[in-house]
Amino acid sequence: MLLTLETIGNWNPQLFRELKGRFNFRNIALVSATSLLGQFQNLRIDKINK
Repeated sequence: MLLTLETIGNWNPQLFRELKGRFNFRNIALVSATSLLGQFQNLRIDKINK
């Protein structure tokens, strides 16, 4: 992922600065936790409906 951000930085420095500011640990952890909870909820619902 870092290599991709560096490539974007070479193409468009302003976009790189904006993306770099948005990718911090808190945001990634929040999105990951939300995604995992949603997947487990769907898995649970699928098991109940079978």
